Amino acid sequence: TLRQTATVIKEGQLVKLKQHGVAKTWAKQYFTLKKDALYYAKNKEYTFDYKKISLLHSHIGTAEKFTNRRNCFGILDPIEQSVHIMACDCEETMRDWLKALLKIQGALQQDPQEGLRQLREGALPPPEDESATT
Repeated sequence: TLRQTATVIKEGQLVKLKQHGVAKTWAKQYFTLKKDALYYAKNKEYTFDYKKISLLHSHIGTAEKFTNRRNCFGILDPIEQSVHIMACDCEETMRDWLKALLKIQGALQQDPQEGLRQLREGALPPPEDESATT
């Protein structure tokens, strides 16, 4: 659920790519960027069923060449193994969203307490043993 006490950084309607097997459709969704994550739902009033996209370890960037649609950006979450692609109505709006998302992601990466809080709440898996990856 959407945390009502968190400050809204940016919000608005975007078009999100939905995949069901091989079928792909674009659907309008209402997005709310808060200091801990990006949330989205069918519309602004649908707050009881918001979905959360964690930004802490995600890759964020333009996605136009993957969609053949202009003004798209994507969020790839390697931990959840999910990809979220959204389209904006113009390039300026896309750049505004990217700037805001990257700013929040940077703040999350600079604030270990926020990362620990997300870990406790189950938003992030435990970190891997770094000695095993080197």
